[in-house]
Amino acid sequence: MASLLEVDQLKIDARKDDGSLTPIVKGVSFNVERGEVVALIGESGSGKTTIALSALGYTKPGLEFTSGEVRLHGQDVISMPSEEKRLMRFQSCPHHRGAGDGVSRSAWPVEPGRGKPESNRTLSGIGTS
Repeated sequence: MASLLEVDQLKIDARKDDGSLTPIVKGVSFNVERGEVVALIGESGSGKTTIALSALGYTKPGLEFTSGEVRLHGQDVISMPSEEKRLMRFQSCPHHRGAGDGVSRSAWPVEPGRGKPESNRTLSGIGTS
C-alpha cells in the first residue's frame, strides 16, 4: 500500500533575473504514513515551508520544481493539471473553509469611524487612524 505522502528526490530551484537557477531544496526524500505526524525542522530559510507547500503542488513565486516526485494518495501532484490540484486540495482538507473564514475579525483592517467604538479607540491609540 502506498504511503499517504511520498516525496522522492525533490529538487526545487529559484530562477534568478539572469535566468540561472539556484538550488533551494536539494534532493529531499521522505514518506508520511496515514495517522503519522511528521515535523520539518531546520534553520530559518532552510526550505521547510517550500517542502511543505510542495506536498500540495505549490511553489512560491520565482521557484520551480526541477526534479523528483511528490505523490499524495499515490497521485503525482507536480505534473497534475491545475484544476485537478485545486480539487485535490479541497478534498484533502475536510475542514476547508472559504478564504478568511478562519481569520479572526479583529485581524481585518477597520476604517476609522466604521468599526466598533473600542476598535476605533485602539486603532487611534497606535497611530493607524
